Amino acid sequence: MNYSTEVKQKLLSIITEMDSYRWLFTKNPETDFSRKKKWSFEEIMKFMLTMEGKALRDELLEYFDFDSSTPSDSAFNQRRAQILPEAFEFLFQEFTKSFNDNAAYKGLRLIACDGSDLCIANNPKDETTYFQPLPDSKGFNQLHLNAFYDCQE
Repeated sequence: MNYSTEVKQKLLSIITEMDSYRWLFTKNPETDFSRKKKWSFEEIMKFMLTMEGKALRDELLEYFDFDSSTPSDSAFNQRRAQILPEAFEFLFQEFTKSFNDNAAYKGLRLIACDGSDLCIANNPKDETTYFQPLPDSKGFNQLHLNAFYDCQE
């Protein structure tokens, strides 16, 4: 098994493990994800990690291979709202710990950079974040984030 496959398998195994005690990561532990539906806790977590920034409908259709029984945007939003932010923090911490061997690649630490644009609340008066592509178009507010990650930790 190559390293990238090993890393992916580790991530998926942590998500599967989290599913067995999902009540720790939900707003209403007694009821959230208690019924069998297309969106299990595990499936929502996987989907959210694979989203690419496209329109939600497009993301859903791709994820479910354009199946006619693809869940609605509303179904996704309702399920997503049941998960606490701490679920993703826990996943990040557990995943990071699982590869904490302090190894270097050819004697160097590997640092990854991810640039992302984050849409924020619409406020045309905020000149530092407001963008209007064309004079007659609706504008939007956006922040740019450059996040650096130590690949070894």
